[in-house]
Amino acid sequence: MARKALKAKEPVRLREKKLANGSTSLYLDTYDHTTGKRQYEFLKLYLIPENTPGAKAQNANTIAAANKIKAQRVIEYTSGGAGIIHTRAKMALSDLMARYAEKKRQAERGGKNAAVIKCVLKHLERYCPGAVLGKVDRDFCEGFLRYLKTAQNPHGGKLAKSTQSEYYCKFTSALRWAESEGWIKANPATKADKELRPEPTESRREFLTVEEVKRLMATPCKSEAVKKAYLFSCFSGLRFSDIVTLTWANVKDRDGHRWIEKVMQKTQRNVSVPLQREAVSVMPSRESGADEGRIFNLPSLVYTNEVLRRWAAAAGIKKHLSFHTARHTFATLGLTAGADLYTVSRLLGHTNVTTTQIYAKIVDRKKEEAVSLLGGLFNE
Repeated sequence: MARKALKAKEPVRLREKKLANGSTSLYLDTYDHTTGKRQYEFLKLYLIPENTPGAKAQNANTIAAANKIKAQRVIEYTSGGAGIIHTRAKMALSDLMARYAEKKRQAERGGKNAAVIKCVLKHLERYCPGAVLGKVDRDFCEGFLRYLKTAQNPHGGKLAKSTQSEYYCKFTSALRWAESEGWIKANPATKADKELRPEPTESRREFLTVEEVKRLMATPCKSEAVKKAYLFSCFSGLRFSDIVTLTWANVKDRDGHRWIEKVMQKTQRNVSVPLQREAVSVMPSRESGADEGRIFNLPSLVYTNEVLRRWAAAAGIKKHLSFHTARHTFATLGLTAGADLYTVSRLLGHTNVTTTQIYAKIVDRKKEEAVSLLGGLFNE
């Protein structure tokens, strides 16, 4: 009996993954025959339900784009010998940061994160000009941390600790992205000495009180869209990047309650948020159209922040309004009302509950201040 010929496995295969919002994510599955290891590269390309005449054509174009990337990866694999990781390791670190900045720019409005990443790129070029991705290790990361402690800002002074922390976070996020794309085997920043990492001050986590939120609700705003979106953030805890990309397909009704189900832009993690009555009340009415239609049509982040500044002034609020402030408001009000730390952490989509504990400390401090005020009544 003739033995059946063995068919060699494809080194790179295009695969699909169903998402909660009904779309399908395309990714590449690469098998390295020399090491027996697999790598997964999510292409940030999505197939949509073919409910409209143009959807089928759009999906065909998306698959064609994915196959083009696949063909390039096959070339890289066969020419590199050791696989994609080997060839990508020669990528200039500046090229990685530039690609990451562009990725962020396309994923958000306003381009704030992209602008910060470009600042990080300038400091990386000063720290180690011409560095390549494959040479970035623990020593490199710790050296960059030490550099940031002495680096100067455009005005000639030292970088603030909060700025150092933000720059290093963007650097490690870029490396984490490189790891997820299969360009490096592991993120070396995770091995850096934690004692060298600057910590942002808790005072930056400004939030609004219930009274201040009520004053905003009663105060007219130059942009009704910005007002509704900001209040929605206060009542849901969603970031600006998630609100501007929120579509009606993300809205689900369960047992008479409305939920938001979405992949968060920052972490790429799924989050499910039940909407309280106040959050639903500030949502704009749905107009006829596809599920992919945006719920909040907002201007750029720069202009949005200017609108928020004027709105706060009109309401007599001296605090700096931003969508970070709205998110902090949701967290602190939830904990103050008695919600447990783990639940709030899940609602915010935090990857680690220790991040949420910062809000718990703020709430505890407010409780201590309240008790002190009560005690003072009997000392007069």
